[in-house]
Amino acid sequence: MLYLKENPLLREPLKIEQTKPRLLGHWGEIQGDVLVFSSGQLLRVLAARWLSLEPAGGRYFVLSTASLSALGYEHNLSRPVIQLWNDTKHVGS
Repeated sequence: MLYLKENPLLREPLKIEQTKPRLLGHWGEIQGDVLVFSSGQLLRVLAARWLSLEPAGGRYFVLSTASLSALGYEHNLSRPVIQLWNDTKHVGS
């Protein structure tokens, strides 16, 4: 979970001080790729936090059902980027 410091069930609006500045768990310490499957709301917050935005910044990232997205780095670990966002080409019409 991305925000486990108090208010983990979001019984009140999420505040920046309730989140950690980077991904929780050991994701940031894993060598290689990590796959995350979750609700659109959580993934939008994840993208915002990845870019060091406040959690509310997730509202700017639209996600369609079954879309694919990829977070990564440009050149080094100090430059997080969104490499792919909301790709639905694999979804049939």
